[in-house]
Amino acid sequence: MWSSDDDDVEALPESVTNYDFVDEREEPISFSVLPVQWAEGETFDGGEKQIFLRGITDDGLRKIYKQVIAWKVDLTHVKPEISVLSKDESWIMLQRPRKIFEKIIRSILITVHCLHFIKYHPTASAKLLWDNMSRVFSLYEVSPSQNDLVDHYNLIADVVKREEALSRSKFLLTFLEEKPKKSKVLEQDLRAKSKSSFIVDDTSDEPQEDESAEEQDHAFMLLIHGPNDPYFGLIEHIRKIR
Repeated sequence: MWSSDDDDVEALPESVTNYDFVDEREEPISFSVLPVQWAEGETFDGGEKQIFLRGITDDGLRKIYKQVIAWKVDLTHVKPEISVLSKDESWIMLQRPRKIFEKIIRSILITVHCLHFIKYHPTASAKLLWDNMSRVFSLYEVSPSQNDLVDHYNLIADVVKREEALSRSKFLLTFLEEKPKKSKVLEQDLRAKSKSSFIVDDTSDEPQEDESAEEQDHAFMLLIHGPNDPYFGLIEHIRKIR
């Protein structure tokens, strides 16, 4: 269920931290491949692909390993709350993922946070949205962008149909109408990342380039004048005392 304000009577779910998800082959996988619970009472059989949640609960006292069959998000709190439904029909709230697992769920986390921000700021511009996302995910090497939303186009379309505030967002309506391609935005991210790396590398290489040029000049003088030439001896003396 895409939780609403009417869900206050629901019992608080168990929570898990330092988590990740794996399939039946123990390969990492995102919870976003699971079906979303949109309404109370929906049933799920887990589908053909088995997905398991691993993590720590009870304030670090217990490890869990459970098969999960669906997920939902609550946008009514200060931060969006994501929960997954275990096969034994208990909801488990996701807190902090394993650091190494963040890249697997990067795009879905950014998408959920975008929807949460727009729910309370439906008239916000794209710049305001991405500035906010850059602060929320400031530790990410590549800043959040529209590229992160592309994989979850169908999810966004479904949410806009169900959330009146989101249906008033010019940004989301334009996104759904244009159906942007991921590759175009990805190229922008990669170019920005490459440019940043180039600037750092260019700065760090400067002393090495100067030293290399000096060594080449020394070798050239040695080749032209020979080691016993008085002129070369003077040049060599000056080089040593510099």
